[in-house]
Amino acid sequence: MMNSKQIDSGYLKIFLTDAVPVRIETAKWPLIASAEVYPEPVFDDYREYHCLRVRRHEDCRAIVYGEHWVQDKGKAFRAGKGGKLFGTPRSLEEQTAEIAKVIRELGEDLRFPEHLIQECIDALPAVDLY
Repeated sequence: MMNSKQIDSGYLKIFLTDAVPVRIETAKWPLIASAEVYPEPVFDDYREYHCLRVRRHEDCRAIVYGEHWVQDKGKAFRAGKGGKLFGTPRSLEEQTAEIAKVIRELGEDLRFPEHLIQECIDALPAVDLY
């Protein structure tokens, strides 16, 4: 449900929680984890869509964001949105742990299904242990 025109243009506007939106160049901010779900329609003309995504820039800044869309009688509207931007980390291990916490918080704030939240956390790159 995200704006396909934005994605096709190579840029994406992302809404953050309690902050101004940001615009990114998608090629420079590849996805490192995502999860989405289209639950079965509640009624014939009513559907919901939930997504959580994590992107990381080559300089290791990262962004976590999610959206909840509702389609009712053929009209789609955003029912909830949020996200958080991370600066360049001291270590990727610390940042990844913080990203997992934010995925959980954002998913719970947007009332996403538990399995969706966990699926996005599970999709994060593994942390190497030495």
